[in-house]
Amino acid sequence: MENIKVSVIVPLLNAEKYLRQCMDSIRIQTLSELEILCVDAGSTDGTQYILKEYEELDNRIHVIGSEKKSYGYQMNLGIHAARGAYIGIVEPDDYVSEDMFEKLYDSAHAYDLDFVKSNFYFFLDYMGRRHYRKYVRKVEGNSHKLLMAKGNLPVLIYGDHGNIWSGIYKREFLLEKHICFHESAGASYQDTGFALLCSLEAKRVMFLSDFLYRYRQGNGGASVSSQEKHSHIITEYQWVWQQMHERGFTDEVSRTFYMAMQIHSYLWNYRRLYKDGQRRFLENLKKIEIPAFDEEAVDRYIPNKDRMLALWKGGRDAPAIQDEIDEKKHKHARELLAVFRNATSIVVVSAGDWGSSLLKLDEKLGTGKICAVCDNSPIRQKEMTEGWKVISVEEAVQKYPGASFVIANKRHARELFEQLEALGIACADIFCYREKISVETGLFRLLLEDGQQDDKECREQD
Repeated sequence: MENIKVSVIVPLLNAEKYLRQCMDSIRIQTLSELEILCVDAGSTDGTQYILKEYEELDNRIHVIGSEKKSYGYQMNLGIHAARGAYIGIVEPDDYVSEDMFEKLYDSAHAYDLDFVKSNFYFFLDYMGRRHYRKYVRKVEGNSHKLLMAKGNLPVLIYGDHGNIWSGIYKREFLLEKHICFHESAGASYQDTGFALLCSLEAKRVMFLSDFLYRYRQGNGGASVSSQEKHSHIITEYQWVWQQMHERGFTDEVSRTFYMAMQIHSYLWNYRRLYKDGQRRFLENLKKIEIPAFDEEAVDRYIPNKDRMLALWKGGRDAPAIQDEIDEKKHKHARELLAVFRNATSIVVVSAGDWGSSLLKLDEKLGTGKICAVCDNSPIRQKEMTEGWKVISVEEAVQKYPGASFVIANKRHARELFEQLEALGIACADIFCYREKISVETGLFRLLLEDGQQDDKECREQD
């Protein structure tokens, strides 16, 4: 092939479950001048059979064998084998919109960009339905606007949080600046180092407002789900720090960018870990010296900066209290989802704001299990809530004695609980909704946490 515009690298290891959707989404791209480099690290499932099938189907697909099980090594193999003007990355459990690489390439070529990125969707499959959540890049300036990244702290910080697969990178830029991946074992945050080095070295960048990539969540086999990799992110940042010194990025802006990304990554990693993993992560973190940086600048960009620094320095009292609060919220969320999963029918008790949020949650989940909305207020009983006619509590109990009753009223929860008991509803069939969940911002995270908890319980049973 001549005039390859984009080389798409797909790093693989035992990826058969979602591979066909991934490959099909790349093959049907509106940009036809691309090559697809599948770098496989010795898969033992059906991955290699699927790759052979696609390689015979499309002459743009090339399979490269990796002798090491290292995401970084695989990506470096792909970069050096690539012939396209730009390089893209698609993870094998994700997929892309059909116009992704055309839109990215058109902008990259028109403005001679070192790299260009888009917004993207997180997605997960839950109870037979696919749920999406938007990731909107918070970069200063208008989208589709040429930005000069060099030494520009706002662009550096909010321009990239490691989602390397949401963009394309000029191959000449990567080779000239010797930007590569850290070849540590397995798949352990090697995308972090690549992202930071690209941001530090790039001059001309752009961020598109389009949502072009679909990033899967809730995949129990993903590296980010591993509790054993509690401290791999520390190793990655140590490698980046060494690279920065070798490249001369020791100025305050570079150090502040590095620390902002480090604090952001460490706090994210801490939150995803269970208690034992958190303890081991903090033990290793306290061995690392905190370099000088502009704390005021980081504070403007990274929420909870002080909390992470307190954990880093060993001051765990306040963070530990917050952890307990968060864990209670998560536990309650999982209990609520268990009601939606296990109940044959559900009555929402109280038709106020919290009751309305429950109805929206059920509609989004698509369970169809809510059968009635009830309230003690005569005024409420004359109104409609989210399209439901509100009935009295007594009428709801009489009509649906076998339902689960979910109390959506924080102030009068105890009174309503006692009322339901007096009307003959068993305690086991009454649930108090204690934390209002925003469908717009909270549902996706709630579903993800619920799925992760299911994975944890399965592992403990094994």
